[in-house]
Amino acid sequence: ASDVYKRQSGIFHSISAFNNAGFNILPNSVSLEQFRTEYWVLASTATMILIGGIGYGVMVDVVRLKRFNRYRLDSRLVILVSLALWMLGTMVLLIFEQGNSATLKGLPFGQQLMDAFFQSVSGRTAGFSSINFSATEQHTNLFFIGLMFIGGASGSTASGIKVNTLAVILVAVVSSIRGHAHVQVFGREIAPHQLQRYLKVLLAKPSR
Repeated sequence: ASDVYKRQSGIFHSISAFNNAGFNILPNSVSLEQFRTEYWVLASTATMILIGGIGYGVMVDVVRLKRFNRYRLDSRLVILVSLALWMLGTMVLLIFEQGNSATLKGLPFGQQLMDAFFQSVSGRTAGFSSINFSATEQHTNLFFIGLMFIGGASGSTASGIKVNTLAVILVAVVSSIRGHAHVQVFGREIAPHQLQRYLKVLLAKPSR
């Protein structure tokens, strides 16, 4: 019965991770805190979250086209911005929680890095946690609220305004700073109506 439960639990949590749902059925557990020293559990869960969060279109490009310069513009932007967000989230949590004995202080650096990376991946889209987020610093919470607001990619299992929206707006800002008349990236121009659509997604008021 124990082996059956373990298999069922593994299947459930892998699906929950891929769907970016963050649900767990572990008894007497606060999310995945009991696995924080089991790197293979956190790594496999993070991998499922990553796959589900980047979107089906990006997955198709990665599998079929193989080379980055052949990917669609949307896929390139999603991959680059997602990588930047994962690295930024990891560094921010490492820096902000270094002195917090309730989260990272006193742990081996490898475990700190694994916790920080896992939270950077999961905190933006899925909601699994390997540390006690009720004890994190306020500036950590504020930063992760921003990550959750962004969420995953369009066509993914994640929510948020979407990485695509953030990517296009950042490209538009850089183009404006450089004095370009048109928004361009990777030699491709982003049509004005597409930019307007992304701005509406960012600024739209929630319906009542």
